[in-house]
Amino acid sequence: MKLYLSNQPESAADYFTATDDYPKAFRVGVCKIIEPEKRVNFQILLFWKDDNRNEQREMNVEIVNEKDEWLVNKVAN
Repeated sequence: MKLYLSNQPESAADYFTATDDYPKAFRVGVCKIIEPEKRVNFQILLFWKDDNRNEQREMNVEIVNEKDEWLVNKVAN
């Protein structure tokens, strides 16, 4: 599977979390087929945990199949 981020300026911040404070771990959650073989929505859970912080955030990602490649179409909180 190839994922592309086209036309995005270079940045130290992560495109998906909009921060340079990267999560320590992640997990893929619920996955829903919107259109079979064409469009899928899935949940990503992000985790930050250390001695001072225990935080979890959820993101929803839509991927689409274009010419046999799955591409990220939308990212939402």
